[in-house]
Amino acid sequence: MRIGPFLCLVLSVFGFCQMAAQDLPIDTTDTGYRTELETLFLKRTAATKAVLSKIDNRQVRREVLESYTEHAGEFLELIKKGVFIRDKKYSGLLENILEKIKHANPDQHFDDMKLLIAASNNSNAYNIGNDFVVFNLPIIFDIVNEYELAFILSHEMAHQKLDHVLQSLVRSKEISNSDEVKSRTRAIARQKYNKGKLASELYKQIIYGSREESRKKEVQADSLGFIFFSRAYPEYKYQAIKTLEVLKNIDVPKDSLLLADYQRIFAKHQLTFKPEWIADGENHYSYQKDKSWNVDSLRTHPDCDQRIFFLKERFKIADSDVKDVSPATFQNLKKDSANEYIFAMYFIEEYGESLYNTLLSMKKNPDDVFLKKMLHDNLVKISIARNNFTANKYVRTEDPEYSDSYNQFLRFVGNLRKSELNQIIETFN
Repeated sequence: MRIGPFLCLVLSVFGFCQMAAQDLPIDTTDTGYRTELETLFLKRTAATKAVLSKIDNRQVRREVLESYTEHAGEFLELIKKGVFIRDKKYSGLLENILEKIKHANPDQHFDDMKLLIAASNNSNAYNIGNDFVVFNLPIIFDIVNEYELAFILSHEMAHQKLDHVLQSLVRSKEISNSDEVKSRTRAIARQKYNKGKLASELYKQIIYGSREESRKKEVQADSLGFIFFSRAYPEYKYQAIKTLEVLKNIDVPKDSLLLADYQRIFAKHQLTFKPEWIADGENHYSYQKDKSWNVDSLRTHPDCDQRIFFLKERFKIADSDVKDVSPATFQNLKKDSANEYIFAMYFIEEYGESLYNTLLSMKKNPDDVFLKKMLHDNLVKISIARNNFTANKYVRTEDPEYSDSYNQFLRFVGNLRKSELNQIIETFN
């Protein structure tokens, strides 16, 4: 994640305040919350370091502390930059769910659990240890109802209860410093030929092993998390299965931009969209696949189908247990989520992502004041970045992992001449 200087945020917010009494989609200016969060984070990381400093093996201890300090420092920077927000709607919702889970599991002592909401383009939730659970905004927008949120939270609380974060960190350093790995490393160094191949094979074995451990930990968190969840929501146990079904396809694009969409949006504002802007040139991206690596073995999580099968078998969940859930209240809570995501992406300087989602929303609302301003402001930032030869920091480059629609959008941004970009900016000024 990349966050701009605070002055830029102030200027941006000032600009939004001029908009026809329209409120900011999310509040990114709560400096008091940042200070409060920073103080709590530093207190908890100091306590964790004290525990890690008692590791017997000196080399393992040193490497664990170095790694932990590095990761903690990166997270602290995100706090200082305002990535974590306190939003009345979503923070309140998550806190209510947490209280329900805590009340139903009094023996687990979840009183220190702290929930964070992050402005991010990644639809995910994760536990960082120290009783912190992070929900990226998109995961809240992507799921269907509060019960799915509750199971996701229960899963992450299980990771914390099982201390998976620190266990994984310590274990990785123990493996790299094990007598076996050291012996094999020395043996490779003595070889006259094929050192690179032998080293690669050893590294693969270590990686595959750690991935297998990660898979086991996910299943453990599913299992314990389901217990926490089912105690809090005994009538809605099947929602755990529904959650995994949603997560299975959460990265599948839900909308796209066609040539006709660009043309309609531009025509609405007396602009002509040139088809060559999205022309598919030769070799617009290149990549290589290392076929010597087992891709499936490198997946962090087991397939959702496997996780669904495990839960059904382990807890005797039948398809007949499904209960109708009305998502109306939750969906009403998320009615402004598209604009909130657009603004969040702008705030963390993901200008390409913000612009793409602005154009998606403009398919239905081409005259929306907020959307027109976001289109203008994102293009201004992209123009400045292009002039400074730093556009790739704020707009992604084409990738076969992206949808055709997104790669086409990236070509559009990349193919715009300076004069054409300025014309569009001026039109939406």
